[in-house]
Amino acid sequence: MKKAALFILGFFLLPLIIACEDETASADIEEETIGVFLQNTGSSDLVIREVVVTFCYETGGCVESNVSNFSLPANAGSPLELGIADAGQVPIGAIVTFQAVTGQGAIEIQQGLPLTVGDFETIEILKFSEFQSGEFVTVTYGETNS
Repeated sequence: MKKAALFILGFFLLPLIIACEDETASADIEEETIGVFLQNTGSSDLVIREVVVTFCYETGGCVESNVSNFSLPANAGSPLELGIADAGQVPIGAIVTFQAVTGQGAIEIQQGLPLTVGDFETIEILKFSEFQSGEFVTVTYGETNS
């Protein structure tokens, strides 16, 4: 009888122990963040200047960075990263401003996982905004009044 009781107790406790192990393993997974990416959507080279990317965080307010000027060829194939929110903080919004000098393109603000330096796994496109040559562009996403 004692063996049967121990077996039944072990049978019910084993799934609970396994569930606790899975929970601690998932804590090691990288936190999702947001990133800003530039795409060339036209048939000529894309040039933008005076790029400023600002990320707003749950704590600590907004942090602005002057990213500089960018050129992206017509056949670039993949988006160019303009900025990724700081690791260890919870991003709640982003602002991107620049002047489109030549070409046409799009800004994507994406939610995803920062895998390694220069590598970002997109989970969802949060904002997509197209622009063309000569425009002064401001793209905002989320809470940016911090």
